[in-house]
Amino acid sequence: MRRSTVDWPAILERYDESGLAQKAFCEQSGISLSTFSYWLKKRRDQGGTVQEGVTIEPKFLELEFLPGANRKLDGYQGDLVVELPLGVVLRFRRTSR
Repeated sequence: MRRSTVDWPAILERYDESGLAQKAFCEQSGISLSTFSYWLKKRRDQGGTVQEGVTIEPKFLELEFLPGANRKLDGYQGDLVVELPLGVVLRFRRTSR
């Protein structure tokens, strides 16, 4: 199925919200991985836009430890480590005040 330029912002937003890997999303959606990669790169190269006047805003998720949710974490004072797909690891060091 051929998609037009106006279809891609919604497709990329569905991908962003899906939590799936690119290959899995494409297989599930019946989209060619190479075509999907083209539009994803185009959005990235244009600072989040895939066509003039349409902007995809970055999404952030605030995380917090809830007291009592996990007894092992109560009073935890260490670093925060986030492991992402493809081996990307983010380390946030605790600083003293």
